[in-house]
Amino acid sequence: MKDFSKIFNMLREKGVKIKMDSLLKRFKKVKILVIGDIMIDRFIWGRVSRISPEAPVPVVLFEKEEFLLGGAANVINNIVSLGGIGSICGIVGDDEMGNKLIKKFEEMGIDTKGIFIEIGRQTTIKTRIIAHQQQVVRIDRETTSSPKNSLMAEVLEFLKNNIGQQISIYIKGADITLRGELIELYSDSLTILTFFKQRIYIPKDSVGYIEIKKEEKKK
Repeated sequence: MKDFSKIFNMLREKGVKIKMDSLLKRFKKVKILVIGDIMIDRFIWGRVSRISPEAPVPVVLFEKEEFLLGGAANVINNIVSLGGIGSICGIVGDDEMGNKLIKKFEEMGIDTKGIFIEIGRQTTIKTRIIAHQQQVVRIDRETTSSPKNSLMAEVLEFLKNNIGQQISIYIKGADITLRGELIELYSDSLTILTFFKQRIYIPKDSVGYIEIKKEEKKK
């Protein structure tokens, strides 16, 4: 939701008057294709009562855990929660989490024809261990190498057949290899919302809105 809020605030600063109810009603008619990293955000909650005798690190006593949609999966979740019609394109592994993600999307009524499964790939899971409302450590499980060329060809073929939709791009990691092809494919689309997590250079007239991390702006 915060991504949409930033857009609204940006427009308000430029003197554009927006009626939220009217905007949301129009939003429900828009079909949006989300392209990018599909991942799971896993949170482990606990409490610390002592320091480990093995190393100067806290011992976290497990209390609960939860799994949330992350990355591009979180973007499509926000779109659907606002009443939008969404589909998603990305790559997952042939593992339990990949299957759970696909099943979750189907339950939400999200078109999954654009999800491609790569044998041997680890579906990205970002695990955050939190104690006393503070993150202690984060553990990432992911495949950092680029997908196979044959699979990337399938992904690009799918994207070529879906030109004309509103686009949201959330890319970091291995799928960044898609960026050049995506810019070329969608440069003439009406609206492209980009949510890149790496510093890249895109022609200004190619997109409607760009969000880059603050750390990246300083480079």
